[in-house]
Amino acid sequence: MGKKQTAVQWLEQEIKKLPMVNVIDVFTKAKEMEKEQIAKAHGDKKRVTGTVGNYLETYSGEQYYNDNYK
Repeated sequence: MGKKQTAVQWLEQEIKKLPMVNVIDVFTKAKEMEKEQIAKAHGDKKRVTGTVGNYLETYSGEQYYNDNYK
């Protein structure tokens, strides 16, 4: 198993290998990797919602990413 790398490290490696016409594909992949890393780091958490009749709901890592980075 290889060493882990961040999305930015992967991006740098890929840009160095590809002709400039493929740069958009590399950025798309880097964005996908970054989203996965952020969602995984946040994980699924419980949060209280509502003002009347409060209840707990699951707040997923993907919801967190969408709320903060989209």
